Amino acid sequence: EGKLWVEETNHDSKQVWKRGPGKIDVDGLTVELELVFDRKPFFYLHQLRLSDDRQTLIGSVSRSDQASDSSLVLKRSVQ
Repeated sequence: EGKLWVEETNHDSKQVWKRGPGKIDVDGLTVELELVFDRKPFFYLHQLRLSDDRQTLIGSVSRSDQASDSSLVLKRSVQ
């Protein structure tokens, strides 16, 4: 089991706008991100697994104060 720190940067402003701890285990990657500039009583929960081709993280993201979630796909990009 591994632990890590994750920061989500806004594309336009280049500022970190969400951040929080992540955990890697046999089920994949779980990350809890809190807003940096707006202190709100919720966090975003990301639950992801690595695809078979090892180039994509596939899963969902939800807010801790809501019952629904959204699909999320993160693809590796070479720059």
